Amino acid sequence: MHLCYCHSPFRYAWHERETALAEVGAAARPALRGVLAAIRRWDVRASVRVDRYVANSQLGRRRIAEAWGRDAVVIPPPVEIERFAIGAAQEHVLVVGELVAHKRIDTILEAARRAGVTVRVVGEGPERARWATRFPEASFLGRLDDRALAAEYACARALVIANLEEFGITAVEAQAAGRPVVAPRAGGTGETVLDGTTGVLLDEVSVDTLAQALRYTDFDRMDSPAARRNAERFSVAAFQTALRREVGSLTGA
Repeated sequence: MHLCYCHSPFRYAWHERETALAEVGAAARPALRGVLAAIRRWDVRASVRVDRYVANSQLGRRRIAEAWGRDAVVIPPPVEIERFAIGAAQEHVLVVGELVAHKRIDTILEAARRAGVTVRVVGEGPERARWATRFPEASFLGRLDDRALAAEYACARALVIANLEEFGITAVEAQAAGRPVVAPRAGGTGETVLDGTTGVLLDEVSVDTLAQALRYTDFDRMDSPAARRNAERFSVAAFQTALRREVGSLTGA
């Protein structure tokens, strides 16, 4: 039996193919287009060998259906909730992620500038130098170890996410630390964040909508223990129980 836990079909061959093509020079695009088409054909052939797919979110489930014509059970991935603790919020907001263009962190930084909110950014990537030059008022912390990252979550006013995530583990980590999340309503964050209770979900993510959320949301009224309780739905134990059940269903055990 072959059970596949799938976070996403290969994004650059499927739903982000145009992004991949845009990241290379015009002369290389025909060759890359051919390579991606070959990968898609191979991917479809390989997908037939899987007996059952498990997706990490409803968005992942839809992408599996679009790419391979297969349905999937949804089991959210495990988050180490016990690593995080509720702390005292300060005035800045937090961004956690790879510093690459598709994460849209520059959109967050511009929105924070307009809202008059300071930002601390955790992560590394090819865009760091450019964004650090463009937004000197932001603090770029680089990669942090687990303990330092947990401390950053605990003292942030809120975590801000701009891009569409299949699941979005940082949103759950922030809530495990009692902190609210500003994120898209679409994608995984729409399943992990309770709008108005543990965060703010945006139908459209732009500089303007993010700036309004950062300027006018009363994050202090959002209940930290409620955020923690919501995050516990995605614990390691919950994942293990659900995955064991799915394996047992497939094998008849």
